[in-house]
Amino acid sequence: MATYKVIGSKQRNRRRDRRRHEPLLSLVLEGHRYETADYSLGGFRLGDYQGRRQLDDEVDVVLDGRVRGQAIRIETRIRVARLGPEPGEFGAEFIGFRAGSFETLEKLMINRV
Repeated sequence: MATYKVIGSKQRNRRRDRRRHEPLLSLVLEGHRYETADYSLGGFRLGDYQGRRQLDDEVDVVLDGRVRGQAIRIETRIRVARLGPEPGEFGAEFIGFRAGSFETLEKLMINRV
């Protein structure tokens, strides 16, 4: 039987949505303020997480920031999708949005905010 090598099978190469690093968004989780390392239409990543959340935990958060002097607020429910492999790495996927929040995120992703 033939052996095949799958190219680009690492997790970071299978992203469906483009990731952004700027503008920075921040959120409060378990009483601590964190800044996103990156985010997309599907979720976000933190690089300095110090909390106690476990995989598949669900929690409501508010992502906020400023773009060209305009306040940005995205109210969403997230699911913890990844912890590690490096210390402090935390990945979350968006599983629900408050009214208008997804539209705000879409505008942010295409520089329309």
